[in-house]
Amino acid sequence: MIFFRRWRFLMACMPVLLAFLPNTSWAERGDILDYSLFGITPVHVESAQDFLEPEVRSVCWGMTPEMVIERDGVTSHTPMNRGSLLYISVPATSVANIPCSLTYIFTENALSGISCAFYSDTFRLDEDITHFLRLEALLTEKYGTPLEKRCLWENSESPYREDPNAFGMAVAMGDLRYQTEWNTGISTIHLNLEGEHFRPRLTLRYQSTRLAEKENEAARKVLLSEL
Repeated sequence: MIFFRRWRFLMACMPVLLAFLPNTSWAERGDILDYSLFGITPVHVESAQDFLEPEVRSVCWGMTPEMVIERDGVTSHTPMNRGSLLYISVPATSVANIPCSLTYIFTENALSGISCAFYSDTFRLDEDITHFLRLEALLTEKYGTPLEKRCLWENSESPYREDPNAFGMAVAMGDLRYQTEWNTGISTIHLNLEGEHFRPRLTLRYQSTRLAEKENEAARKVLLSEL
């Protein structure tokens, strides 16, 4: 008899208890983990998993500029604000021992992209292809089989097409372009080698899949503000 009275009392109180519960689960709200135990604070993080698992250069999407600078050991950098975008440029660094400049892109103070521009030697144009293939192999080792891989002749009548030793010149003149893309679910990664007017460009671009739409929209607003 006492059991049934307690059961009826709990059932009567249930609507009141439910009113105080959130509409989303603890996991959805990110409350399932006490992040302080890990010595981190989940600021501007779209997903707890993205934040806890380093994806690129030991940093995680959603980190603040201060956190990225500390984690990646940046000692010299130049910040630039454009609308809700913040660019932090590191002019002299290297990736896979290849000299480059590196730019961290923050959307609303959250890391959303990383861009690497590698330096080219106009007197050693074939070196760009060597660097591209090396980066492609290392990225494949880390992230798996590419989603897309292309070697495109933009100029079907290029005089360099039949001479593999001249492919570096073909790239510099804009006749030949290499591009490889990965999608890890957390990041999209674009490796490109192209050129124009004897100026080759080897670039590597990382972007958060969750923050890509925000970043692209912020970049569009910046362009519109200039018109």
